[in-house]
Amino acid sequence: MRIDGHTEVYGLIGKPVGHTVSPALHDAFARVCGRSLVYVPFQVDGDLGAAVKGAYELNIRGLNVTVPYKSRVIPFLSDIDEEAHLLGAVNTLVRIPGGYKGYNTDLAGLKKAVHADGIKLSGRPVMIIGAGGAARAASFAAAKESPSVLIIVNRTPAKARLLAEEVRKAFPGLKTAEGSLEDAGGLISGSGGHAAVFQCTSAGLYPETGECPVSDPEVFRGTEYGFDLIYNPEETLFMKRVRQSGGMARNGLAMLLYQGAASFELWTGEKIGDEALEEAMRTLSRAVQA
Repeated sequence: MRIDGHTEVYGLIGKPVGHTVSPALHDAFARVCGRSLVYVPFQVDGDLGAAVKGAYELNIRGLNVTVPYKSRVIPFLSDIDEEAHLLGAVNTLVRIPGGYKGYNTDLAGLKKAVHADGIKLSGRPVMIIGAGGAARAASFAAAKESPSVLIIVNRTPAKARLLAEEVRKAFPGLKTAEGSLEDAGGLISGSGGHAAVFQCTSAGLYPETGECPVSDPEVFRGTEYGFDLIYNPEETLFMKRVRQSGGMARNGLAMLLYQGAASFELWTGEKIGDEALEEAMRTLSRAVQA
């Protein structure tokens, strides 16, 4: 690709961003679509509002947002999509006159990734580990599928309760339970097991690969399907323990692929087809392994 005065600039804001493989993903999409664009990770250590304003002034066409800014960025946006507003978290900023409009493609990306594994959440227990921006997307995505119970556990139980209340408000009649990380094993056992568990914290993210947010063996014995939103490393300790207990485990690479494709389409108007998705997944896998 030739970089010149017409090259479009996109990027990622978060902290940390050194682990990201999103540049490889969007480079793959750009090659398929024949677009001259670059995608740059920007670590924001200080004033988030100033970073968003500066990006707009520098004519950056669009941004992804990752931890810890998915909710914190909202006050600095000119507009927000209805679904992102409901979730209270955005991961995609699209340039509009006067600022950026916020969207959330995490929900659609997670749903596609789970369905690609042949997993149905309807009628089974679903546990969400965490209560931040990614956990919100996972909670609402799961609630849409009508699980038998939605369980939310977090280091701070009050945040888990607050998220559960917000999900129940959006989905009246949904059965929920919540508690601390230490409560996770008992909550899964009490739900009947065969649960789908979504690990939505940063525990285990490279380079702190020895961390796992829950330790009770009951969690893993009751997990039939474990999805860790982390994709670097390729196998987290959470995933390893799920597999050792006989469950299926997946990392967040497929979710990254699908949410990234949705972001790219919002930014450019291009349609990412199956062939482009397959090539991008191969590119992502190589990037993570490297």
